[in-house]
Amino acid sequence: MVNLLKKSAYGVGALLLAGTLMAGTPNTYGQPQPANASRQARFAQPGTVNYIEGQVNLDGQSITQKAIGSAVVDPGHVLQTANGKVEMLLTPGVFFRLGPNSAVKMISPSLSDTRVELVQGQAMMEVADFQKENHIQVTLGGSETTVKARGIYEFSTNSAMARVYDGKIEVLMGNSTRGVGKGDQLALDNKNPKLKAQDFDLKQTEASNDLYNWSKLRADYTAQANMSAAQTYYGAGSGYYTPGWYGAGWYWDPYSTQYAFLLGDGFLWDPFGFGFFSPGYWGAYAPYFGYGYYGHGFSGRPGGAITRGSVAGAAIRGGGLAGRAVVGGGFHGGGFGGFSGGGFHGGGFGGGGGGRR
Repeated sequence: MVNLLKKSAYGVGALLLAGTLMAGTPNTYGQPQPANASRQARFAQPGTVNYIEGQVNLDGQSITQKAIGSAVVDPGHVLQTANGKVEMLLTPGVFFRLGPNSAVKMISPSLSDTRVELVQGQAMMEVADFQKENHIQVTLGGSETTVKARGIYEFSTNSAMARVYDGKIEVLMGNSTRGVGKGDQLALDNKNPKLKAQDFDLKQTEASNDLYNWSKLRADYTAQANMSAAQTYYGAGSGYYTPGWYGAGWYWDPYSTQYAFLLGDGFLWDPFGFGFFSPGYWGAYAPYFGYGYYGHGFSGRPGGAITRGSVAGAAIRGGGLAGRAVVGGGFHGGGFGGFSGGGFHGGGFGGGGGGRR
């Protein structure tokens, strides 16, 4: 079943690419469209502003929430916050978030060569999806940091450092290169020429870091947008892909007024533990969660969330719903069982053929 979904996701994507270019807003088969539904209907490019909170400037000009989805940070241009925060999209599945009094310059927005420079302040990068062809790099002072895996990363000019909450990076400064993994941080200044890494208290830092917690909340909201868009592009329950679907990427979701990351097939847990789905996977397996997804809200709990063992947050969390049956199997060890004898392993889908680690 999952293999069929894979083939349909890629095959339908190729067939509907031409339809995407001709079609405007995706057809949701009779569902009422929000007033701003036609604002965006195609891929977002790296550098697209996806969320604004407070005072944000683009090249010195103030931008507001009306610019979400349409403002783009082009090469050589600077996105800056005062008393505010902002989220910028990079390659599909990668979110770059600025804290207050911070600035980032776009160096290269290419999908295969994505580079930004943190000019000032604090930034958090969430890498929910990472492909071997990706080259994602953050410049800070005299250092260059290259992302090597999915994860959560923090950068700061205030203390000139790079920090890894999850994942792996490689840092180049001067003639020294250092790999940095989960739970380590690296000072990026002349006092650390050999790039010696130090560990930090993950739980304490996560609890006290405002930008980390803001990023986690944004991850929750982007996971909700994914579920909304996945349903839309799977025909809002009709069982057919809608015009506008053409594979993995950023898709505009008018219901949450932001771009949503959609996978081409299967699903994954992002580094914060929220679920992201492809339209085919959502259409095939969402009913097995026990909460049908109708009208862009969970039935019986509109706008609610499926979390570990309860319905209390805002998005499906890693570990799933304990005790809910999935395709003839139960939940084992906090994950899904019953998919070709597999279950969740380390946050990914084992044995199912459609999930990711």
